[in-house]
Amino acid sequence: MDRNMFVRYSTVVLILSSTLVGCQAVPIEVPKVERKPPAKIDNRDALAPIKLDRVGVKLRRGTPIGEYRVDLICRYVPTNLFWNQGRVQARDLEFTDIFYDVMASANYNVVGNPTKMFGQETDDAIEPVYVVGGQIEDIKMEICEQTDFWTGIPLGTQSGKGAVKVRWQLFSTFERKVVLETTTQGAAEVSQGSAKGEMVILTEAFAEAAVNLA
Repeated sequence: MDRNMFVRYSTVVLILSSTLVGCQAVPIEVPKVERKPPAKIDNRDALAPIKLDRVGVKLRRGTPIGEYRVDLICRYVPTNLFWNQGRVQARDLEFTDIFYDVMASANYNVVGNPTKMFGQETDDAIEPVYVVGGQIEDIKMEICEQTDFWTGIPLGTQSGKGAVKVRWQLFSTFERKVVLETTTQGAAEVSQGSAKGEMVILTEAFAEAAVNLA
């Protein structure tokens, strides 16, 4: 075994020993979530138009939402991942595009196409009959802080898996009241690391929760 390989494996042994002895992170378990098939819709024009109004997150700042995995390519991080701290910031979340793509793919009559430059003059001019609101009530994540296998140098990228629970409300603009309330979950696993990979995992899990809403 050459020197670099010896140093690499010695470091892994020390990391694993430290994990067993001194880790103070709160364990976070990512649930498995079944993906449900969407409703069969043949003609979207026969449906009342819907539009996403907003998505909020019902988690207090600093709530632990994830833990870091440690192995040969995942750097040891002796703490949890917390909501709205560090790289996980609410301002980075873009749910409108995701919701539109999911519902349009399921053939719902959804307005507010984010790809149209003049949406206010086209499909956004169509008043939605139902307005959708979502609230993320729970987030669970397991993150890999990726390192180079041979050198152990951090790559600045993250992969992993995560799940969210979303409470949805459907508001009728005619009746002026909430006519449906339901909860869905969504889970996603991202093996290809990327910068701010935690946000990629979170948005993909939200997309799956929207699929289960559909």
